[in-house]
Amino acid sequence: MNMEKFTFIYDREVDSLFVCREGRKIHDSVMVGEIIISFDKDYHLAAIEILNPDLLYRIPKKRLSKISSAKIQVQQRGDVMWIYVILSFKDARETETLPVQLQMERPLSA
Repeated sequence: MNMEKFTFIYDREVDSLFVCREGRKIHDSVMVGEIIISFDKDYHLAAIEILNPDLLYRIPKKRLSKISSAKIQVQQRGDVMWIYVILSFKDARETETLPVQLQMERPLSA
């Protein structure tokens, strides 16, 4: 079982959601539309920032403001990396999963 810790920040004013793996330093980033995907020096996923998540994933800002925790899961399928940002909310049992697909020129480590 992976016990990795994650930190998140949702800024309602600029409508930006940032989720990062604790202890990972960002070395390089790639922007895909309104999503910034960041990697550490070994090209493991370190963080993801989603600009305008309310519009991209149709989640109201009021709900996004109630995020209690966030985590990232990664699945590599050949040269496609699927990144899942999983959000939990205060006073709610259900979670929201925000999928992001990244086409790679060469497979990377998750």
